[in-house]
Amino acid sequence: MPTWRDDKLLELANQLSYSPADKRREQLRATIELLPTVDPQKSYPWDFVHFRITGFQLRAHAEHVTAGKVLRADLATLIEFLSDTLSIKVEDAIADGREDDEAAVRAPTREPIQGSAEGQARHGVPVDVVHPDVLASSVHHHQRDLRAVR
Repeated sequence: MPTWRDDKLLELANQLSYSPADKRREQLRATIELLPTVDPQKSYPWDFVHFRITGFQLRAHAEHVTAGKVLRADLATLIEFLSDTLSIKVEDAIADGREDDEAAVRAPTREPIQGSAEGQARHGVPVDVVHPDVLASSVHHHQRDLRAVR
């Protein structure tokens, strides 16, 4: 059973396990994209974390804030958790995300690009492309941190 350091992420993981498989794949990809952008020295509001993973804004503002170091560890755990629910290896999930990024670069659109980084990525502009080996190393590093805490 995964070890969670933040109850909000545990609660979200439990909720995501009821999502349809296609939606969980999207949420897994969003989590993979979020992990390398989190600075361990900063704190992150729950609204931001929830939106980046699910794509949905909460109805009411949550006062909860998560330390970057804790968030990175729990995002690594969430990646493992979602991969397990989809019966895929973490490395395969990371590689699938990389293939999507490469396809976006090969087939850019001519539409004007507006809005967020997520919107830009959907329109074929690579945003914060992370090599799969680097991301896998980050996930495994946080797994070691979690084992050390136990």
